[in-house]
Amino acid sequence: MKSKLRYGIIGLLVGVILITGYVGVFWSDKRDDAQLELDYAEKIALIEAAKEVESLFRDPESHKLWPLFSQDCLKEYNLSEKDGFKLACSSEILQCYQQYLKTKNKSIFEKNSLKIDFELKFGKNQFYKILFPSTSEDINVTGKTIQVKLMSNRKSDLIVNLEDRCHQVYLDERFFAYGENQSDKSLEITFDTYHKNFFLDKFLVTVKDYNDWRENDSKNYSHLKPIIDHKKFFQPVVHLKKNEMHAYCSFVGKQIMMAHLMDAATFIPFDLRNKQANTFERGSYYWVKKNSEAWVSLAKKKKEDLLTPQNCRLLFGKECAEKFPTLNYGDEPSWSGLLQVMGGPFEYLHNPLNEEENLRTSSKYFSVFSEWNKLAKRIFWDGEGHKIAHFRVFEEDKNVEQIPAEFSGKELEIGFRCVQQILGKE
Repeated sequence: MKSKLRYGIIGLLVGVILITGYVGVFWSDKRDDAQLELDYAEKIALIEAAKEVESLFRDPESHKLWPLFSQDCLKEYNLSEKDGFKLACSSEILQCYQQYLKTKNKSIFEKNSLKIDFELKFGKNQFYKILFPSTSEDINVTGKTIQVKLMSNRKSDLIVNLEDRCHQVYLDERFFAYGENQSDKSLEITFDTYHKNFFLDKFLVTVKDYNDWRENDSKNYSHLKPIIDHKKFFQPVVHLKKNEMHAYCSFVGKQIMMAHLMDAATFIPFDLRNKQANTFERGSYYWVKKNSEAWVSLAKKKKEDLLTPQNCRLLFGKECAEKFPTLNYGDEPSWSGLLQVMGGPFEYLHNPLNEEENLRTSSKYFSVFSEWNKLAKRIFWDGEGHKIAHFRVFEEDKNVEQIPAEFSGKELEIGFRCVQQILGKE
């Protein structure tokens, strides 16, 4: 998808050329060449500053200044050195950058006497504005967008709209199967994603995402209060009810992730080269094709202690939560690029194929060896609360593994993510 900033830069350059030529022809008696050169240099400086900001916004860890302020920024949001990528396309990375510039008395762009800085346009100490499809009237945005205004010390300015495309992955066009392996292949439910153009959220919706929604949709769900602890900003938001999850996704121009798309994005296709394969052998873990190769299977077979931070990042089950309670898990991607797909909190999914299976059970509430900690294992959640009574399987089916008694009576965590279908994309 082409960057909107690219079009803005091209338009501004054309404008600079046209304006310069126009002035030179009709008002040459009023403006000397030196002034024209200053004006042109100012426009170019604004463009260079915009490119600098966009570069940091898209890929903080590759930016030349990141090593100079990364430690403070990561500490502020309780992120490890490996988690810098989570700040991409967020207002937080811009805030860290702006704070660094302010502390060092630097500007985004400096050359000779010319300086470019963020303008505090959107309220006290606020240099950015968050736009959503539901609230943006003056410009057309298809997703969450951060707007900033750059200002030169000669008072020219440039509005820059930075759309968040870092937190989505495009689901490949191919044939897929729904659910677990079927011994009777005639019972397989298959589907394809050709010309569907699905963009899936990489992460579960975060506390910061939730806060941005609450701030910009204050008329609805006023009972929901923001979570102000910065150290929780990049953790999944896990306390919402089903209708509130749907409301969030709708507000940002998306819908709740669907179960069959989750299956497509997490089961590794046995033949990645053959996109029209009509056989669908599927393993139970997203990082290997064969169950026997998964660390869980090796630990069970060899009776070895393989509960390492590296393995727990793949599957953050009950034992991992007990041994590494502060571990930032789920940062190993599935074949399609999805993160946080096994372990951690439960995950709510819209399931149009079976409404009775709308909750991913792989979580920190079950042992890593549990049958529930496998791909496509789902139960029913009524969406009205977070205690055991709201999970049908735990109350009605006594022949399956129950949730450990230690969690009885507690509010269980349930995360969610969204999916966006962009029609008309070629």
